[in-house]
Parts: sequence; structure tokens; C-alpha cells
Amino acid sequence: MSRVLLLQEDVDEFVGKKTDKSYRCLEELLTKELLVLDSVETQGQENVRQARKEAVQRIQAILDQLEKKAF
Repeated sequence: MSRVLLLQEDVDEFVGKKTDKSYRCLEELLTKELLVLDSVETQGQENVRQARKEAVQRIQAILDQLEKKAF
């Protein structure tokens, strides 16, 4: 999640269009973080499943924020 927090800061500072390289880079990095979370096996542990779910929701919210900021 530390990488995600750094990406959140970058998204907060983002100003630009969806076609900008910085937009595509941020979107790709956030999507990669989602893929990393998808590979996490919970092995039936509820606390791990819940943490993964919260992390996915956080990243999706950041992606939504990025999309709304782009013009």
C-alpha cells in the first residue's frame, strides 16, 4: 500500500488529459497494483481477504479520481 499512497499523491497533483503520458503511466501503475492484489491468496483467512478487498476498493477509487481529473 505504500506504493499506492505515493501514486495517490501523484493523482492528487495530476493536471492533464487522458492522452497525456503521465495519465497513462499512472493508470498503468495503479492497474498493476490491482493485478498484484489479485494474485494474493487468502487461504480462507478473513482478515487477509478483508485487507485485500479494502486495498482494491482504495485503488479503484484512486483510478476513478484520476479519470475525473483528466479532461
